[in-house]
Amino acid sequence: MKANEELLCNRSYEIIRNELKAFNPELLERAEHIFLSKTDLVSREEVEQKLKKLKVLNKEVIPISVIDENSLEQVHKLLCEIIKQKSILRADDILDKK
Repeated sequence: MKANEELLCNRSYEIIRNELKAFNPELLERAEHIFLSKTDLVSREEVEQKLKKLKVLNKEVIPISVIDENSLEQVHKLLCEIIKQKSILRADDILDKK
């Protein structure tokens, strides 16, 4: 991977993080999920290249496409897990208040 591509990847990520921080610093404390969308519009090789570039972030990156049922199922499972965790946290908060 070219050094300038790695820098661009890091820079884009940092821009997004700074925008979140400016909006609400507490957002930076939340779990983050990175999706590489519209993967159906490029070749598999290009998707793999983009995933390699994003590895520098040391974050899980999930490639997704609206026409790839497996990727949509992966997102669905992730969202269900987030909802489940939030429900558990809310239940704990309710019990703590009693």
